[in-house]
Amino acid sequence: MSSKQQKTHSDSYKKRYWKEVGSRVKEFMESKGWKQKYLAHITGKKETHIKKYFNGELDPLSILEYLVNEGADRDYILTGNMKIKELEERLKTAIDYNKILMDQKTKDEKEKTGDGKSRVDPSSVGRIIPGKIKK
Repeated sequence: MSSKQQKTHSDSYKKRYWKEVGSRVKEFMESKGWKQKYLAHITGKKETHIKKYFNGELDPLSILEYLVNEGADRDYILTGNMKIKELEERLKTAIDYNKILMDQKTKDEKEKTGDGKSRVDPSSVGRIIPGKIKK
C-alpha cells in the first residue's frame, strides 16, 4: 500500500470514528434537552462547527471536556460502551415506564366497565365448553 493510500485509508477511518463519536455527542445533547445553539454557547464553538462534529467533518474530541463537565460519560462518548451503572439506570427507567403504561391500561379498562371492576375480555381467552377448551 502506497503512503497516499495509507493516508486515505487512515483519513477514512478517522472520519468514521469522528462521526460515531459525534453521534454520541448529539445523543448526549438531546438527552439534556439542549439545542445545537446552546451546545455551541457552552463550548465556545460556532454552531456550524457543532453540526460538523455530528457529521464527522471535525474532530468532536475538542469539546469532550465540556461534555464531561456537564455529566457526559467519557467512556461512552469515546467508545460507545456504557458503564454497568448507566445500563441499570436505563433498564430501571424502561421498567418504570412500562409499569406506568400497564397501570394506565388497567385504569382505562376499569373505566370502560363503569363499575370499577375489571372484566375479562372474552375474545382473549378460550371459551369453555363442557369437557373441552376452544380458542
